[in-house]
Amino acid sequence: MKVLIIDNNASNREMMNELMREQKIVIVEGLLEAPNRIMGSMLLEAIDFDLIIIGGGLSNILPDGSQDNGDGMSLIEQLLKKNPFSNVVLWTDKAQLQAQFHALLMEYKHEVPHFLCWKKQVSLQEVEENLLLIYPTPWQVINETLAEVDLLH
Repeated sequence: MKVLIIDNNASNREMMNELMREQKIVIVEGLLEAPNRIMGSMLLEAIDFDLIIIGGGLSNILPDGSQDNGDGMSLIEQLLKKNPFSNVVLWTDKAQLQAQFHALLMEYKHEVPHFLCWKKQVSLQEVEENLLLIYPTPWQVINETLAEVDLLH
């Protein structure tokens, strides 16, 4: 599974990276990080990710010194327009951003699964519980089953 973590805070990205590597629900074969919405958008155009975890506030100083005051909502909307079936998680404690995220999910997915909105101080157990809801048949089980089938032939 390929995962993209987009957050303007390096320690937040590091924490989520560690949680995704420690969780035992899905096999993470590739994990990339983006420090801002512009870099995240470029990666999303270039690579098909299975899971995208986006921090809510993505304002950042860009390499040219200018300020990018964007938030995760424009990136999430771009992603859902392209593919409404994208597994995107909003990772924020900000109620206003959570409400905007819910509105986008209603518009593009016509549902608001609670497990797609994670608080910033999410625990390993919560990550695993949410991944089980996103992927009811864990990839690890699927991969083991496919390996067994290959051995039989």
